[in-house]
Amino acid sequence: MSGAALGIEIVVVFFLALFLLHRYGDFKKQQRMVLFGTLLAWYLCFLIVFILPLDVSTTIYKQCIIDHGDHAQSPSPGPEITNQTTRNATVTPTASIPKVCHKPWSYIPNGIMPVFWRVVYWTSQCLTWLLLPFMQSYARSGGFSITGKIKTALIENAIYYGTYLFIFGSLLIYVAVHPQWHLSWYELQTIGITAANTWGLFLLVLLMGYGLVEIPRSYWEASRQGHLLIKTYFKAAKLMTEKADAEENLEDVMEEVRKVNESIKYNHPFRKYIDTILRKCPVEYQEKMGRNMDDYEDFDDKQNTYPSERSLVKLHKQVIYAVQRHNRTRVQWQILLDQAFHLEDVAKNETSTSRQFVHSFAPTEPATWVSRYIYTPTVEWYWECMMKQWFYRVLAVVLSLFSVAVVWSECTFFSTHPVLSLFAVFIQLAERDYNYLYIEMACFITIFFLCTCVYSTVFRIRVFNYYYLASHHQTDAYSLQFSGMLFCRLTPPLCLNFLGLIHMDSAISHQAKEQTAYTSIMGSMRVLSFIANGFYIYYPMLIVILCIATYFSLGTRCLNLLGFQQFMGDNEMTSDLIDEGRELLRRERRKRQRIEDGENRRREWRERYGQRDEAAARNRASISEMKETNYAETLSSNTNRQAKYSRSGSHSGRDCIELLQDAEPLDFNAEALTDDPLESNTNRHTGGRYLSMSSSQSRIFDDWNAVKKAEDRSGRHWVIMAATSRHDREMAINAKKKLSETTDPVERLRLQCLARGSAGIKGLGRAFRIMDDDNSRSLDIKEFMKGLNDYGVLMEKEEAMALFQIFDKDGSGQIDFDEFLITLRPPMSSARKEVIFQAFRKLDKTGDGVITIEDLRGVYNVKNHPKYQNGEWTEDQIFRKFLDTFDSPDDKDGKVTKEEFINYYSGVSASIESDVYFILMMKTAWKL
Repeated sequence: MSGAALGIEIVVVFFLALFLLHRYGDFKKQQRMVLFGTLLAWYLCFLIVFILPLDVSTTIYKQCIIDHGDHAQSPSPGPEITNQTTRNATVTPTASIPKVCHKPWSYIPNGIMPVFWRVVYWTSQCLTWLLLPFMQSYARSGGFSITGKIKTALIENAIYYGTYLFIFGSLLIYVAVHPQWHLSWYELQTIGITAANTWGLFLLVLLMGYGLVEIPRSYWEASRQGHLLIKTYFKAAKLMTEKADAEENLEDVMEEVRKVNESIKYNHPFRKYIDTILRKCPVEYQEKMGRNMDDYEDFDDKQNTYPSERSLVKLHKQVIYAVQRHNRTRVQWQILLDQAFHLEDVAKNETSTSRQFVHSFAPTEPATWVSRYIYTPTVEWYWECMMKQWFYRVLAVVLSLFSVAVVWSECTFFSTHPVLSLFAVFIQLAERDYNYLYIEMACFITIFFLCTCVYSTVFRIRVFNYYYLASHHQTDAYSLQFSGMLFCRLTPPLCLNFLGLIHMDSAISHQAKEQTAYTSIMGSMRVLSFIANGFYIYYPMLIVILCIATYFSLGTRCLNLLGFQQFMGDNEMTSDLIDEGRELLRRERRKRQRIEDGENRRREWRERYGQRDEAAARNRASISEMKETNYAETLSSNTNRQAKYSRSGSHSGRDCIELLQDAEPLDFNAEALTDDPLESNTNRHTGGRYLSMSSSQSRIFDDWNAVKKAEDRSGRHWVIMAATSRHDREMAINAKKKLSETTDPVERLRLQCLARGSAGIKGLGRAFRIMDDDNSRSLDIKEFMKGLNDYGVLMEKEEAMALFQIFDKDGSGQIDFDEFLITLRPPMSSARKEVIFQAFRKLDKTGDGVITIEDLRGVYNVKNHPKYQNGEWTEDQIFRKFLDTFDSPDDKDGKVTKEEFINYYSGVSASIESDVYFILMMKTAWKL
């Protein structure tokens, strides 16, 4: 068996690295150089982890020979208990029988391991410090030729490589001018290794501190199906936002490509570059752009201005990034939908009396023999509804105990008398009996757990869109190679840290013991004593603080304070996103159900009328399905794409139908409510649906961005209708685009307000009203400038003064506050204004021009509101929440004036083009 274990593990680790690369990378689309570099980096790092236990057992065997003389025997598959004392026992004068040292089954002959470690270590270091940075820049370059990509990569890494040369040259000069320093090449090599490992240990402790807490906690939370479902709702809301941003970014980039494609004709020298860019675009865009191009028009370099090669390289780079991000978010959305639907199915099946797992949707893949005979619906029910949660809980407890042992050992591994490191105790107990199989298994489990804590953190962390490892072949080339660099930098210090935990590193344990072959190639850390005796010993203790910070989610709370929305159970924004995600998934479930029903109808039609009428049946079923599902088009579809490449009539019709669906009255009747997350969505409740209240304006389906209706036994009701977030987002996007094009000061201010959503103009009015200290309802230039600044309007002083002069028509130095807001509002037809006035008069029961809680009290009943029933909100709180919708987010006084009401709906009106559509929605929502 000599060397056989080494060969087997080399092969197994290769396929493990290949499997992970296949999961995260894309063998068909990504460059071979990227895949090879990443595979080699991952493979070498995993090799170090898997082979190190064999090195430990071989070293212990060699130590046995040194301690007891040359009494070796052939390899023994198991332990043999002898009466020989350990090497630390005192020697008695009496004669003793020589110890027989049995070779481990995985013994590696002399001379193999040092060469193996040198090849693996130095190859991985060359990759991480030299080759992978260059390959990153090469793969990310938008160049159109190999020479151009190499040139770009060299320029981008000039500073990177220059820094290395400067440090190395400075070190050589410093050694040369100090004769008392007699550093050999071996010592210089050791200094370089120590520096690299020190940097790796710095990152290692940070990542491990997170993983030691987060991995057990993730399994514990996975055992709580309800918590996992809520977190999935939260992820759905965030992913939908990212998906919409990716689609918008792709649309912008495709618009740039379209312009360049139309300007550069077939015989232009740069046409080959355009063809390369077009091949990277999605197929539907390629077809549309191809139809729009006139291939037979010659170019004239004297009369037209054409983009430069550098700009085309930049555009090529943007296309690659935008397409990859769009594909990634689209795939992740489908995966998240499947996960969410499965969790909802689990919640529904938990109360099943048949004890058979029923899926909401039929599986897309055909049934296999495993699902027929082994993983049957009954087995699936017991696993998903009963056993899985207990299995995860037990696993979480075991991993938690392991994490505690790691933290304790990290803080005490430097103590050799007594031995406090738990892992050192376990290895030394097995070493007494030379139980090599136990030693190797203990070493492998320990180092595998450490690697899991570190590597899983590398796979989980996300640095904006700069670094992101996404499964299902959705990771870009830059992130793949960046992960390879991290692995190569983290694995060597991780292994040294493990050897320190089990007291196999003499630089830390200070014991005269046989060194592992891995430690021998690292050199003696005593060349830099302050690192060997200081940093390497005391810095790992920082892991205690990091574990505590992770346990209390301090990092998550800090990110949340900085504006990066994180999942926090006690946060109002988290509740808003959960409600938004629940609504998104409910809509997707209905859409998928309609698609499945359509397929079933077509199948029944074919079975009933045969293949002869298949074509006609498909047409009729498609028309029927379009009538049912046209209003529920996917929420992430981009309106700009339709505006550019299709007729606007169909787009507006679809929007009208969709928003009318959003405007379906929602009641607070107890009969219409359900706590079951899997309430049937195929049949609509007669009384409507309920969405929980929220103050967030950033949600896609905020309850003040939907229609609400509360109805008591006497039949009275109250309704509020606001803009759907989809239209709000489109309006904000269009406003931002137009902002860069317009030069009119009034229009620029109006667009900056509309870019903040429907409540933008209302908020500006509130800011100006605060500035009006004397209640004169007029503003001077000072108040005007301060109001713009407080509201965050980006406008130069000269532009603001010019804007003021436009409104100061009589030159008095004052502008009328009401006239200013009326002018700033987006133009509305008289019909729109009239329907808004009707809605206001319906709410203003007292007729004093101000809507207050007293106007609502006694007229509208909130006793059926779920938050009133459970005691979370009082009647006044519910009414106040209603009124706050129309108030400025920064100053809510519980009073809604006619001016505030109109300002609010002027923003809503700006997001809806059709007068008929706007009036119909208002009348439907307010029952006018």
